[in-house]
This record gives sequence, C-alpha cells and structure tokens, in this order.
Amino acid sequence: MNHGTSYNISVIIDNLNIINSGGVYYRFTESLFSLYAANSSVSNTYNGFESHFSESLKSKDCNVKGVESLSVIEIEDCRFHNNLRGLLFTTDEDYFQSSNHHVAIIVKSCSISDNSYGLFIDGGLLTSSTHISVIDIELVGNGRNEIIRCLSILLDNITVTNSLSTGLVIIASAVTVENRLVFKNNTGEVGGGMAVNDSSIVALSPSANLEFIDNHATYIGGGIYIDENSKFQFKQNSSSIPLTLKDNTAGVAGNDIYGFIASFSYFNLTNPNISSSHPVMAFFCDPDNNGTIPIDTDIYETQNHDEFEQQIFPGQLL
Repeated sequence: MNHGTSYNISVIIDNLNIINSGGVYYRFTESLFSLYAANSSVSNTYNGFESHFSESLKSKDCNVKGVESLSVIEIEDCRFHNNLRGLLFTTDEDYFQSSNHHVAIIVKSCSISDNSYGLFIDGGLLTSSTHISVIDIELVGNGRNEIIRCLSILLDNITVTNSLSTGLVIIASAVTVENRLVFKNNTGEVGGGMAVNDSSIVALSPSANLEFIDNHATYIGGGIYIDENSKFQFKQNSSSIPLTLKDNTAGVAGNDIYGFIASFSYFNLTNPNISSSHPVMAFFCDPDNNGTIPIDTDIYETQNHDEFEQQIFPGQLL
C-alpha cells in the first residue's frame, strides 16, 4: 500500500493470514493516518510486515490548520514467522525532521520467530515526538533483532531466545526498559545476548528486571557487550534492579559482560559470581594487540596502562 498527501486515512487488518507472498508493505508519505492490525499472521514471505516512512513531500504543503499531525500504528496479537524480514519499521533519514508529524507506534502481544531479521527498527534519528512502544513480545529463533537510530523507544516485558547473530543489537539509540527483559540461549560474535553500540543509552526504569542466561559470544561479551561510548542510565528512584547473569560464555573475554557499567550499586545481582571486569576501576584491553581502550568516568581518571605489569582481559580467569 502506497499513499501520499492525505488526511485521516484509517486501515484495519483483522484475522488476516498471509502465506507465501511478498508480505505486507506500507509506505507512508505526508499524511495523517491510523493503522491497526490484530489477530493476524504473516509467514513464508519476503517483506513480512514493513512500514516505511518516505520523504517525498514537505509538511508545509499539506498542513491542516488547527489539526495536530498525529498518526498511530498499532499491531496487536499478531504472528510473524519464517520470513526473510519479520516486523520492520524503516524511515528516510529526513522524514521527521522536515515534517511536523507526531507518530505513535505500539507493538503488543506479538510473536516474532524464525525470521532472518526478526524485529528491525531503523528510526532514521526519529525526533522525540515519535515514540515506539514494544510490549509483551517474544523474539524466538531469529537471525538478528536490531534497533538503529531511535531516540524514543520503550521495551516492556520482552523475551529474546535462540537468536543466531546476537539477541538484540542497539545502535545509536535511546531505549527505555520497563519490567522484564530476558535473553536466553542467544549467540553472536560480539555480544551474545545484547550489544549496545555507538553512544546508545539503555535507561532502566524502577520496574526493570534483566536476565542474561546461557548466551554465547564467539569473541567477547557472552551476555552483554557495551562499547566505550554507550552506557546504562538509571531513571529517578531506580534502585535494586534485579540482574541475573548465569552460564554465559565468550570465546575470548567477558563471559557475562564486556564493556563498562558506571556503577553496579543500582543492581541487585541474583548471581554475584559473574565473569567480568571490575565495574568501576577498569580499563579494557584489546585481545588482538595488547593495547588498551581508555575509559573515563565522572569519578575516576583513565588509568595509564604502562603502570601495570600484567594485563587482565575482562572475564579472563585469574
């Protein structure tokens, strides 16, 4: 479905099963719309279910005076199985910057399984006026799940299992976690369960509960990989957030965690015998060249590697 300048388009999909076709593809340009999909499934297709926001017109050409440009996409109780691409939201880079649109996207109570790409969201650096909520979702056996360039996305009660190329990759995004976020039996090269990259922020609400169990990385970060520019952030009144790290493995370093978390004081470790570096007084070695990756914090200055006689990689047995 492709449409351009329009006002108040409403699309409802209910009890629709799509098998062995191109899938479902929606291309939104300058319009106000609502899309509601429920009790439906898409399987054995190429696109799966994709929504694409395309910049082909400027909002100044189709403003409606006195009407807020608010559009809604809601997908509930749907199943996306064995597609090349499962559930996707993609955006032309300047779509939201050049328009006055506010878009709310809600994905709730869905199963996304056995797709080459399971959940894939490329926000094109969506503005804060665009919010995505992913609630009560199971991601099972997908090749990869990825969130890129999203400035406002909520993950609420998410389970990620049996992924083949990292359970969830977060790139240049701001993600808020509420309630459970579970990673079990996922594999990857850098980050088995979750990889947080490119200055991403994972904000943990007081209700957050994180579990990383039986994940494996062939290189580093069996449970979690966090690059040096990314961080966990704790929202107001966050304390004693349950964190389970159990039976994760990595081929080189960091069975449970490889990277930097500023303080573990906010976490209630359900299994305190984790394999990682010291959470604060840490500098991280590159296993390939015996160099270091400097880490700065608000409290501690970067450590001078030359002052130490022995290198210990995060996760390396002593």
